[in-house]
Amino acid sequence: MGADNWTTCPKCLAEANKAKDKIETALGRRLKAAYGKVSAEEYKKLLTEVPTPPTVLVAETFAEYVEFDMSKTGKFSVHYSAGCRTCGFNFEFKHEVQALK
Repeated sequence: MGADNWTTCPKCLAEANKAKDKIETALGRRLKAAYGKVSAEEYKKLLTEVPTPPTVLVAETFAEYVEFDMSKTGKFSVHYSAGCRTCGFNFEFKHEVQALK
């Protein structure tokens, strides 16, 4: 059975954002260390040399599966499961309720 939906994995996205933040922090420290200690021209040159942090683009590797069912006895059930093919993160949710009383 194929996935009902493919989307971005929340764990992969969080890890990519952490990496981006780490790069931005390092670049900020580099600029802060130079500010006021080098000439304005040198600082402007440094600004052009500092690479732009990467944009966070995470592939849609998170497969979602959803099932809804109503039994002949009136029991409604929902089952959601999802998993990432990159990092292995998995999540599952099941719930049943007797709709016909």
